[in-house]
Amino acid sequence: MHADEEAFDALVASTGDEDPDVRQGAIRLLGFIGKSGIPALKDILYRAEGGEEQRSAAICLQRLEWVPEDPEEKPYFFFLCDDWKELVRIKERAFPPSLHPGERR
Repeated sequence: MHADEEAFDALVASTGDEDPDVRQGAIRLLGFIGKSGIPALKDILYRAEGGEEQRSAAICLQRLEWVPEDPEEKPYFFFLCDDWKELVRIKERAFPPSLHPGERR
């Protein structure tokens, strides 16, 4: 599915809407657009204040086969995706649950 540039820009702009339902819907739609939605979803992942929007962005990114390259960001990303198998695979036993992707310790 390909969105023309104007519709895509409107969808990305909707991720900043005042209404949380509109933001959530826009995030989910970005996940269905395909690889072209990855930059906007990454922006949401790294800039959202946590919560459902960040979780939805992470799930969409994982569905699009994107994961953070930084090993320090992977545990929180997989936690947001509720991907416990991947957490076990990378052998991360403990990490601060409040750690936000992109933050440095």
